[in-house]
Amino acid sequence: MENATLNVTKTKKGKFVANLAIETKKDDKVKIVNMPFPQLQLENDELNGTQVKVLREKGKIVSVQKEDGEMLFEVAKTAPSARPAAARPQPGRKSRGPGAYGSKTSYRSAPSNENLQIEHVKSVRFAAKAPYNFIALNEKIVEVDRNDIPDFDRYHADRHTGRIDIEIETLTPLYIRGTLTEEQVKKEIQCKDSPDFFSPAGKPKIPGSSLRGMTRTLVEIASWAKFENFDDKRLYYRGLADISNLRKEYQERMSSYDRKTRKAVYMVSAGLLHKRGREYFIESCGGDFRQVLKKDSQKMVADAGGTYATFTWHRVTGGYVVVSGEMNNKKRDWLIAPPRTGASMIPVPEEDVESYRNDITRADEVPNLVKEAANDPVPCFYVKWMDLEGNERVSFGHTGMFRLAYELSIGDHVPLKGYRLYLDPEALKRLRDAKIKEETLAKIGPLASREFTKKSLKNQLEHLKVDDVEMEKILAEAALIDIPEAVFGNENRFAGRVFFEDADMLDGQSDVFMDKKAPKILSTPKPTTFQHYLVQAGDNNRQLNNYNSPAALRGYKCYWHKSGNGWEETDRAALEKHASQYTRIKAVRPGVTFSGTIRFENLSDVELGALLFALDLPEGCFHKLGMGKPLGLGSVKVTPRLYLSDRQARYQDLFAELELQESDKIPELKRKFETHILTEIGAADSKNLWETERLRELGTILNLETGRRLEKVNRYMTITPNNEFKNRPVLPIPSDVK
Repeated sequence: MENATLNVTKTKKGKFVANLAIETKKDDKVKIVNMPFPQLQLENDELNGTQVKVLREKGKIVSVQKEDGEMLFEVAKTAPSARPAAARPQPGRKSRGPGAYGSKTSYRSAPSNENLQIEHVKSVRFAAKAPYNFIALNEKIVEVDRNDIPDFDRYHADRHTGRIDIEIETLTPLYIRGTLTEEQVKKEIQCKDSPDFFSPAGKPKIPGSSLRGMTRTLVEIASWAKFENFDDKRLYYRGLADISNLRKEYQERMSSYDRKTRKAVYMVSAGLLHKRGREYFIESCGGDFRQVLKKDSQKMVADAGGTYATFTWHRVTGGYVVVSGEMNNKKRDWLIAPPRTGASMIPVPEEDVESYRNDITRADEVPNLVKEAANDPVPCFYVKWMDLEGNERVSFGHTGMFRLAYELSIGDHVPLKGYRLYLDPEALKRLRDAKIKEETLAKIGPLASREFTKKSLKNQLEHLKVDDVEMEKILAEAALIDIPEAVFGNENRFAGRVFFEDADMLDGQSDVFMDKKAPKILSTPKPTTFQHYLVQAGDNNRQLNNYNSPAALRGYKCYWHKSGNGWEETDRAALEKHASQYTRIKAVRPGVTFSGTIRFENLSDVELGALLFALDLPEGCFHKLGMGKPLGLGSVKVTPRLYLSDRQARYQDLFAELELQESDKIPELKRKFETHILTEIGAADSKNLWETERLRELGTILNLETGRRLEKVNRYMTITPNNEFKNRPVLPIPSDVK
């Protein structure tokens, strides 16, 4: 075990975070290595300066204990028993109802993503450029009580039913691709080769689904909602020549250089990937592999009757030759010895197989080992590691320096605690009605009334060996209801109360379409660009947070407004050379007007106010719709008009619903929504919601003039002729973009 000092600091937002200053020895010299310790959740700084003992495996913290032996943290190696021993109730923690399964019991939770760095650096010296930016995740979720969801069998006197008519004016070209006709499908025409605007039955429209998605995103941001619209997958990286600290991290996991022997020391192992039924195994060759000169490997392949080519593997005398891609001055290939008799078979967890399958950033020419192993065993390289819950994991790839899976998934970087498992009689009835077994209800008793992120609750249920079907039902029951879900509905819980119709292009407008043009190719950075997508403490590229770091996602991705000029590709040589990569579109011109309707039923003042708040933006701010947002397409002005139903007249006159009178309550309802949110987040002294830090940033990115002024800055960075990504510049917050 290593000696260390526990350092506790308080963030600007009042949270206490822990770091470990670990003493390491090298060449008889003591060196201090600082390591984040997000697994330790603290309410004060009493432990600051405490001397501790740290046990690490492969660089990861396994346990931390005080000098008197008290354990502060330990990775859970095995699942706890179904019925943990009873423990003394913890002060300050109350159960919601006595319920048969509401008793307090001890349960050591596995490390989770609940203590992430959430404050992004406020001043960036060498800023990245991008046509998008982020609105930070909220730290608190404004919850809606389940009992506040109205019954759907009648109209409620204390709620609003009616419609919102919206006029949509295009400020820059707008394009929403139409669907293919039956004839086009038969001719195998691809969507990208159909330039027509969305026009069912020949009438140009903006789909209600597009309007719904645009509105819901803004409601989620403004109402301090849950953040769940992401794909919780594991990303991959290879940091061989990375300028950031990712290079060192990659080398620590894959290889190092011994200066005395002048040879590489590999941490990876080699083996054969097998598929048996639905499961995958690696038959280990251990460290029995080496690099050979290309001329020798080419001869081996030729002698075996194979054709030497990049990204291939060949069975040869003495093992397997593995050929990777071409690189400058690359002189060697890999030779893996065949497994020995009785070699160990290492199971590859299903999650790691799925992560490999879902790696969309792997080049097309690289062999898909999972797919090829379905036919015959495939040579591969691999490393074993342990995740935060103490489970053994395996990353594997085609060559010795393969792309490595990050140890944290995207979901591990979402800090919002949007799950609370109540086990009062009412909740138990719902779980029993959902066919949850009594045995499972007994298992989950210790989790009652505690708050979780989705990831951490799922981990707890997996430790308790709850099966997948029951797990999904329990997660659905435990999920807090926020304002967007209450309004828009959830297919697993209750229907929505708002309905978006297609918006029709108004009659009498002429010359509404632009000529068919090819927009510039969008080469957007992927989420693997961690210096953009993750919260960063600073802009020193040697100390950046990556997807192995305890840092939160930046939040909701939004696109800047632009002038709407210069979006089409004018380079004829590029159009001819890369014809298959370009699409063609017929966009609607600026100044064209559409009209649509949003119908709603039984919305409260706050819920209707949330909808209107997202539609009726402050002066100078506008919405974005359709394709090509990074290029400046899709800026639109939305003007809402509110019509409310007179409930008494509704039941006295058959046609009363057709004669709704326009209401002047839009400002009043918006204000009720703002007051509710400001009260819930503890900012009741603020004059309006747009004064809060998050919505100030949203207002910056939605402001049309600001976007146009910064148009030359808010662009994609280039790779050629100069690689602007090389130094991994950090993307600043919207208000710091200059």
